[in-house]
Amino acid sequence: RRDDTASKTVLSADEIRKYGDDNIFDVLKRAPGVTVTDKTIRMRGLGAGYTQILVNGDRPPPGFSLDALTPDQIERIEVIRAASAEYSMQAIAGTINIVLRKVVSKPQRDLRLNATRSTLQRSGTVGGTWGEQVGGLSYFVNGTAFGGHNDFYSRGSDRLTRPDGQLAQARLSNYRGGGAYRGIVLFPRLNWKIDDANELNLSAGLQASSHAWSGVSHNDVLVGAFGDPDWVDMPGRTAGDQWMMRGEIGWIAKVGGGKLELTLAGERSRDDNDNVTDYFSAGRVHHLARDWDTVVRPRRTSLRGKFTRSLFDGHALATGVDASRQRNDDTRDRRDQQDDAPGTHVVEGYQPEVTRLAAFAQDEWN
Repeated sequence: RRDDTASKTVLSADEIRKYGDDNIFDVLKRAPGVTVTDKTIRMRGLGAGYTQILVNGDRPPPGFSLDALTPDQIERIEVIRAASAEYSMQAIAGTINIVLRKVVSKPQRDLRLNATRSTLQRSGTVGGTWGEQVGGLSYFVNGTAFGGHNDFYSRGSDRLTRPDGQLAQARLSNYRGGGAYRGIVLFPRLNWKIDDANELNLSAGLQASSHAWSGVSHNDVLVGAFGDPDWVDMPGRTAGDQWMMRGEIGWIAKVGGGKLELTLAGERSRDDNDNVTDYFSAGRVHHLARDWDTVVRPRRTSLRGKFTRSLFDGHALATGVDASRQRNDDTRDRRDQQDDAPGTHVVEGYQPEVTRLAAFAQDEWN
């Protein structure tokens, strides 16, 4: 890392695949300045919302999971600890940019099988890669199918005291549940080196998954009451389906003594969730049935352009534009039925639209 600047560290493909990791989270555990807890990535001790995660310089679409990226698909990982105009100024803790492979230097055929079993988890994964280069044309297809079952168990307690120290309310809570999940991911990419000065890249991403969970929450009230009625038994179940698709076309050209990159991308996804929960008071005197149906449908189009070149000794210029437009069509449908009272039915809709246009110029020097 002798030539790395203080604000940026690059993990090359050789370093990424050196230890035989089968997921990106294990790779990032060895990156300097990065902390990985379970599947939460942190920089400077700050997690979700503060650490910016990018794929090929752009934020991944809704529904995209880093679980789908295997080390074989990654060309390099850039860990940027300082603010950078090129990757927007929204990263408070820092930016992690995952650059995927575009060119296959030699034929690649591989199949990967993984099985995990622990006290609360059983999972299996099967994935494969097919890549080859024919003349100036290089293609790369990576696919993964996964499935498993997770169990959950948790305990908690609530104690509320008055200003004089007298105990007003106290209860113990227990939750036990679990469920199965499964999914499939496909990432095809195509690279065409037209000539020494021009290169065309096509890539796509397809991901689909489903899950079904069920569980029971029970409260033991020790002192006082928590609401009227006080719900103490809450069995529930949740089922959901998600899918995401993304397409990208990019052109790289050598012009003006530097490199020009243009990328046009579009993505769509859908997330359906159905949650049914029953609430019972002590002795099942009162009953509330609640049914939530939520549908989230985001879509986004983006255009990015960047020009980079060396100015003089130790200086590098980067300038470009970044434009995007995103629209969501979200619906939440809720039905409540308590005892013999008339039921309620509430439907809420949310259709935000965000248009973003940014331009940047940046000089980086050693």
